[in-house]
Amino acid sequence: MKVTLAKISFALSSAIAIFLMVMPAHAQSTIRTDQKYIEAIKKSKEVTPIGVDSFGDHLDLSSGSVEFKWTDIDVPGNSSLPVRLQRSLVVEDKYLTNAADLGGFGAAGNLDVPYLKGVFSSSGGWQVTGNSPNARCSMYAGPPSYDEIGASDYWSGNSMHIPWAGDHAMLSSPASALPKMSGAAPIITKDFWAFKCLPSTQNGYPGEGFIAISPEGDKYYFDWVVTKSYPAISKRYGNYAHSTQFLSRVEVYFLATRIEHRFGNSVNYTYVGDKLQKITSNDRRFIQVDSWNGDNIASVSSSIGNWSYAYDANSMTTTQPDGSHWQYVSTGALRVEPIPSLPLYDPNLTVNGQPTCPDPELSSGDYSLAVTPPSGATATYTFTVVRHFKSNVPRMCNAFIDDSLMSYRYLTIPNFSDTLTLVSKSIAGPGLPAMAWTYSYSDKGALAFEDVCADPPTPLACPTTKTTEVRGPNGTYKRYTFGNMFDETSGQLMELEEGSETGTPPDSQVVINRTTTYDYVVDSDLASEPFPDEVGSTGSSHFDSAVMSLLRPLKQKQITLDGRTFTNSVGAFDVFGRPTEVTKSSAPSP
Repeated sequence: MKVTLAKISFALSSAIAIFLMVMPAHAQSTIRTDQKYIEAIKKSKEVTPIGVDSFGDHLDLSSGSVEFKWTDIDVPGNSSLPVRLQRSLVVEDKYLTNAADLGGFGAAGNLDVPYLKGVFSSSGGWQVTGNSPNARCSMYAGPPSYDEIGASDYWSGNSMHIPWAGDHAMLSSPASALPKMSGAAPIITKDFWAFKCLPSTQNGYPGEGFIAISPEGDKYYFDWVVTKSYPAISKRYGNYAHSTQFLSRVEVYFLATRIEHRFGNSVNYTYVGDKLQKITSNDRRFIQVDSWNGDNIASVSSSIGNWSYAYDANSMTTTQPDGSHWQYVSTGALRVEPIPSLPLYDPNLTVNGQPTCPDPELSSGDYSLAVTPPSGATATYTFTVVRHFKSNVPRMCNAFIDDSLMSYRYLTIPNFSDTLTLVSKSIAGPGLPAMAWTYSYSDKGALAFEDVCADPPTPLACPTTKTTEVRGPNGTYKRYTFGNMFDETSGQLMELEEGSETGTPPDSQVVINRTTTYDYVVDSDLASEPFPDEVGSTGSSHFDSAVMSLLRPLKQKQITLDGRTFTNSVGAFDVFGRPTEVTKSSAPSP
């Protein structure tokens, strides 16, 4: 169990009264701090295509969240640097935050280019704490507080998005054990991207820009700034509604303007305002946006042909140069609707002498997306709101008295999230057999806070793992077991069981014929390892360091199949947590 003085002192300071009341004038653009469990959270990186993967879907199996990634145009050339027009659609609540997206493709997602982003005060924008607030790169830190609203109340960290390399939390204070690059800024990612600073931006946004350097040595210039509106946040800091403070917020994007390959090739991005105009490379490849339909791209030309896009209220159709089509049709809304009433609780309920701060009623929401490629097959994805719990979260329970003298409470760090979660996928089309997948999630631990998990943890009081079951065509069955301990094992894939199922749950019979187990470096191993505990600092004790910053590489993988066990064991690591010595063996299963 990792306990820090910073966390303890923060927990004590959080005993001050905090709560939010949404005033009528802010009702459509403000969320309360106690409703932050519906905002996007940092996910694990155990992402996999779902079944037949030609439809662009990528699933985080531990949480059921899905991101669709589609590449419309990919121009080949003499360089490995991509010249691509890409789209992405993250299935999450967008009722209040839709205006903060880059947009461009209606119901079929957003323009997907490399960018950095974070949520900040609308009055300050992307600024850092200290005397030089616009030295956001050379003096990298979290943003300032505003009276009663602290940075951790309105800010969820900064991140880097690379369409072909995933999402990366931006960390400060790189670990001293790691090699230092000459001229590097005090910024790093868990995957060891480094940063340097630009003295200014290209479009006049005050202060510094960024250069991100991949582990392979490619440079990404982030210096075109786009600001989007984002829901305000309100915070109750005392009893009764008059003790409430509001803060308007924006989401700030630093878009990539140039990528330089380590061998000298380059790709440039040109924008007009917040709209992409052109992607060009030094080997004369190009993609150009020729026309727009409102805020959506209507036609594009490129080195390999022309594409066009047609929109309806809940659909989009892409026409390719050969006349073939992709179609995307959505039903429902990307909306997680929390219960609007205040979370009222019995003030006499306690555990271990502390307030329970029980979770409010489950939010509601349903969404589906049908994707039809030129082949004519249609994949339909169905989502509903599911509450996902996390164990070992510090219990920071805030209690208040409302005007009606009723007591209510909420957690500073929610131990749960309400998210649009994949529950089924089906594929149908001419000449195809019926194919369907269902997804079920075990999410328990409403009271499994840090004090409970330290007492010591038991499977009932503190579930340290969670499971996702996937049932596929012809009775195929997979059960994934993930770590679920905040600041320790969140998102780690612990076990994968594969087999077949006959009958219908709960009376079905499952036969497992292959089991894969995964063991990772744990805290007690660190003293003998050359790599650091954390790659860098998350900047807030509110963030789950297991997902964002802890370095816990895989040390052993075992596969049990047909009466034998096949083992991959790592004997040694380097300073980056990469294996330098691996032993492979097999033996009869016990």
